[in-house]
Amino acid sequence: MHDHARRESVSPKPPGGAGRRRGNPDASAAPRSSLRVVAVGSLLLLLIGCTEPAPTRGQCVGFYLAPGAPLQCIGRVAFVELRDPLRAPETSAQFTDAIARALRDRRLFSLRVVHADQPECEGLPLSSPEGLSLADMGRIARQLHCDAVLFGTLSDFQPYPHMRAGLLLHLVDLRNGSLAWGVDHVWDTQDRAVIGRIQRFHETEQREGYGPAEWEMSLLSPRAFQRFVAHEVAGTLPPAPPCPTDDPVAGE
Repeated sequence: MHDHARRESVSPKPPGGAGRRRGNPDASAAPRSSLRVVAVGSLLLLLIGCTEPAPTRGQCVGFYLAPGAPLQCIGRVAFVELRDPLRAPETSAQFTDAIARALRDRRLFSLRVVHADQPECEGLPLSSPEGLSLADMGRIARQLHCDAVLFGTLSDFQPYPHMRAGLLLHLVDLRNGSLAWGVDHVWDTQDRAVIGRIQRFHETEQREGYGPAEWEMSLLSPRAFQRFVAHEVAGTLPPAPPCPTDDPVAGE
């Protein structure tokens, strides 16, 4: 079927250096007048510099965050279950669940997981954001009742001899076709910096009752490692804005 909708494309790496990265010379270089459609290549996202030891948002994780568009304005996000080129459906489903929980905890937008085999997804191009037309995005928005769609791929997973996982995520704003946020990263427990972050994650983020050596389980347990990876993915998002007061005349 021929699609007569206008097909424009733009790399998620913004022209003119727009976007969140070091050495941004001109955050206003991208045109605002045209609707944009995401085109995806093999290396898409900007790597944010890593400094140790102070843990900061998005530290050491390759991600892109569009400038000037608060994510809380998106509202409703449909998260398509992670693609599974590795043919490990149980693992990709577990990663999808862990990431969905971590993103919901950020309270920036409502999010629900959808599966390509659901009836409401029939006929929708949900395998990849590459080559989406404006007509495609309109159909996705109408059928899934969402403002944005989160595409993802489990690009790498190795439980032994050491834990390793790779993720590629793209949050496409269906209202204008732009890439709002994305992650492209590999976590490898052979990296001593990753081990240090796993330990800090368990010391600062996990529930009470974990023993001092429990963090080592993330080096052996896929589920524990998935929780750590999901936490770091969600950590690349900005903090949720403060809630407005319920009483506009409070204090009078």
